Amino acid sequence: ADTALLTREYLSVYKKELQDGIEETKKILLLHIDSDKEVTTLIFERIKPAVVKFLGEHQEYALYLAADGVKRDAVYNEYLEQFAQYSPHVLKYDDPWVLCKQIERANIVITTKLHVGIVASSLGTSVISFPNIPNKIPTLAASDAMISCS
Repeated sequence: ADTALLTREYLSVYKKELQDGIEETKKILLLHIDSDKEVTTLIFERIKPAVVKFLGEHQEYALYLAADGVKRDAVYNEYLEQFAQYSPHVLKYDDPWVLCKQIERANIVITTKLHVGIVASSLGTSVISFPNIPNKIPTLAASDAMISCS
């Protein structure tokens, strides 16, 4: 809990310019992507259909693809192809604080990573978490730090 409070306080005074072209007129659905083959398969098979359905019903949202630790352009390009019909914005990872600020600015974060869900939740951003390591979710729930979606 202390880490979450410190993160939130730091981001509230974080001064780095964000040169990402976020459309202020649209809400942001941030899909946290991964380069791991199994996680990518999970995202494309299980998460993508729900994202596509949601974006089809909610034109007020823009799709943003973000990652932590993805360095290869080929990974970003694979996701861009999968979601091409929604002209997603790619937020390439280069600074953890910029990623945290992007998560804070999003209206919804969809992730398979527990740490991303915890950061988003601590920043007050709605989270939809798809576990890729099932034994971590009961631990999170037991700690009263439930990831929520509102």
